[in-house]
Formats: sequence, structure tokens, C-alpha cells
Amino acid sequence: MHPEHKKAFTLIELLVVIAIIAMLASIIFASLDSARAKARDSKRILDLKEFEKGLLLFFDTYGMYPCGDSQSAPNRMGDSTFSEGFLNGERADNPLAGCTVSPEFGLKGAGLYSSAWPKDPLNDYAQGRGYYYAVRNDRQVYDVFTRLETNPTLMKNDGGICDNYYEIGVGDLSTLFPLDELGENCEISL
Repeated sequence: MHPEHKKAFTLIELLVVIAIIAMLASIIFASLDSARAKARDSKRILDLKEFEKGLLLFFDTYGMYPCGDSQSAPNRMGDSTFSEGFLNGERADNPLAGCTVSPEFGLKGAGLYSSAWPKDPLNDYAQGRGYYYAVRNDRQVYDVFTRLETNPTLMKNDGGICDNYYEIGVGDLSTLFPLDELGENCEISL
């Protein structure tokens, strides 16, 4: 007679099961990271569309777009979410630059944006993750832009001047950012 053996898993079987579970977990975590990046991009696009609505209402009321916080080039003023009060029209960096024609206030001062200012979900200055605004000195052409994480096709086909930014703007953006100024990689600087 054979002694009765309890059936159990071998060490190899247990290791195989653990390896399969680990692979499935890594696939799930990778999918979650991708989903998070897409969600951040969706928020960026919605935020820029909200800025666009406010800017168009401002233009309808005042016949021009708000000032930027600083004179970023001879032909334009700029602003970003890294400065105090994005699109507030205050010239925080240089009070003598930029806005010489009233109104010298921005969307909040006009009562067109009352909630807390949205910021890029990552808002990382070192990686250029923020929202940017550029307006020509005559305040008739503007561009609001940011970088997306997951959708280069959308950045290329947004009608903007650079393929590596998602842009919403009005007017001839080449008068705001001359192509020879942007360089080979189309790096917009404010």
C-alpha cells in the first residue's frame, strides 16, 4: 500500500502563477498611466477652450484682447500660469512694458472669469507644462497654447503655428511668432 499523499502545487507551478499575475498587473498599471495622461490632456483642452470663450467675450466688449504680464518680444506681450494671475492683464514683470492702451485689466477684472485659475495638471515649469498666452502689441491677435502628452496628431492639426503645441488663437499667428524666430523645433518663448 502506498501512503496517502496530499495533492499540492509544486514550486514551479507557484512561480508560474506569480509571474503571470505580475505581467497582468504591469499591463494594468501601464493602461492606467495612459488613461491618466489622456485625462490630463482632456483637461488641458477644456481649459484652453474656456480661456478662448473668455478672450472672445473680452474682445466683443473692448475691441481688443487683454494685455500680457510682460513684454516678451518687440511685437508681443506674454503671460503664463507660472506668473501670478494668468490672463489678469497686470504687468507683473515690467510695469512699463506692454499695455499702454486701456483696458489694462484682464479676464478677471472684466468679470469674465471668476473661478480659481485653472493650471496645467502637472504645472511643471522645467518641462514646459503650463498654459501660455501671447498677444500682439495691438491686441488684435492672440494665441493660447500648451503641450499635450498623448496626442501629437491633435497638436499638428489644430491650425496653430507649431506642431508641438496645442494652440487656440485668433488672427495671423505668424505675425505673433515669426517663423525665423521659432527655430527648427518651433520652440515658442515668452
